[in-house]
Amino acid sequence: CWGGSRSFEYALHQPGLNAAVVFYGTSPEDRTSYAKINAPILGLYGGDDARVNATIEPAAAELKAQGKTFEHEIYEGAGHGFVGSQADRNGANFRATERAWPRALAFLKKHL
Repeated sequence: CWGGSRSFEYALHQPGLNAAVVFYGTSPEDRTSYAKINAPILGLYGGDDARVNATIEPAAAELKAQGKTFEHEIYEGAGHGFVGSQADRNGANFRATERAWPRALAFLKKHL
């Protein structure tokens, strides 16, 4: 999550960035700073990650209001850090990884 949060924040501070992918990271709290974002952002989240997921909709609403691109997907049953814990949650983390990784690659191919 730390890396995902840093990806989101980097999009705030790097105007030349072409795309950012956030794996289960929180979005920045200062919603007014979103005006600095130029890059499209993809967020990939575990469904059982209430702390991180609480930041998704406020970010999505603000970015949409500013005309920014923020795609996101929540994988039901998957937990926080699902890529690093693929054997956990009776296969839900593995299934989330199987869907999230190709989605991330397709997003990057599209925008880079």
